[in-house]
Amino acid sequence: IYVERVNITGNVRTLDRVIRRNVRLAEGDAFNAAKVRRSRQLINDLGFFSSVNVENQPGSGPDRSILNIDVSERSTGELSFGAGFSSDAGLLASAGIRERNLLGRGQNLSLNFQLSGITQNIQASFTEPYFLNREILAGFDLFNTTYQFTESAFEREVLGFGLRFGYPLTEYLSQQIRYGLKNEKFLPFSGNTTTSQSQSLLSSVGQTVFYNKLDHRLNPSEGYFFRVSNDLAGLGGDREWFRSRLEAGQYKPLWFEWIGSLVGEVGYISALGGQQVLILDRFFLGGQNFRGFQRAGVGPRDLLNGNALGGNLLYKATSDMTFPVGLPKELGIRGRIFSTVGTLTEIDEAITSNLGDTESLRVSLGIGISWDSPFGPIQLNYARPIRSEVFDEEEFISFGVGSFF
Repeated sequence: IYVERVNITGNVRTLDRVIRRNVRLAEGDAFNAAKVRRSRQLINDLGFFSSVNVENQPGSGPDRSILNIDVSERSTGELSFGAGFSSDAGLLASAGIRERNLLGRGQNLSLNFQLSGITQNIQASFTEPYFLNREILAGFDLFNTTYQFTESAFEREVLGFGLRFGYPLTEYLSQQIRYGLKNEKFLPFSGNTTTSQSQSLLSSVGQTVFYNKLDHRLNPSEGYFFRVSNDLAGLGGDREWFRSRLEAGQYKPLWFEWIGSLVGEVGYISALGGQQVLILDRFFLGGQNFRGFQRAGVGPRDLLNGNALGGNLLYKATSDMTFPVGLPKELGIRGRIFSTVGTLTEIDEAITSNLGDTESLRVSLGIGISWDSPFGPIQLNYARPIRSEVFDEEEFISFGVGSFF
């Protein structure tokens, strides 16, 4: 059986080609049910439609089939004002304007402002998913950020831009190429004797290879993924280093709507040209990426003043099980049990004589509840370290809530 025709209906604003380029079957192709399901998933993942219905009907002959795709448009323009609280950043306020389907062409344009107790951020972004009418994603970002890292007693000011290009290698494998240029100021707090004030230019090029077989982009319940990222700094800038990061994970339905997942991560950064890796470029671990510890609560630390120093080597794994709590599924409330094991270690040299650093693994265990509320996602977690070092900073309860309207 061959596909005689592909009909698309219901798209009042979205151009026909935006939908059609996500259909994995064309006129004249042999009918393939798996490609039909994949097409529906890709169209739904665009986020432009409230519903996507794909039906097959007989064609003009016994060996012909007509594929009917009917969509219902949804609003893609967003004017948002937000407020919230997290245990990492404290009180949050944000405002933004975004169009995810600019002129019905599938382009994404956004301008965002964010203010919290530790961050001030302004960012403008534009993304064209089909550059030059080819399956190439192209975009740019402009940003100005001030960030107070109280755990390490410094403030960071960043002004810069980034360019990015992405393209598929296979149906589930894609690659992204990026370039970024940042002018960064490093301002240590009064009393911080570990580091001094500085200003530098960071020029970096990077790539990411991403294999994605998850069943849902935001809330997966089945499938697996892996992601490999590499970045090289020093192309006309002041800082020279090479950084690699590997992430992989699997999600699997268990029993009675329980979903299990295991996600691991390894990261390493190495200085080049006889330089050292600055604190601005090191990894930090703790808070939302290692519940049971404060933000930057794991890893090398100045034992004299308690400042977190970051590390060049990071590895961790998190196992998670989410489960229904007996309430209607439409409420979006689920419980979770989780455990994380990992560590952060290594700096280029002992920048302080009072250095606390070890390669020993830390382990935490916790429970939590999440709610996709009308005010935004809400999470409440209780976690306790069951293996830690004396210089680690622990945090048992973490809470986060956001609101956009």
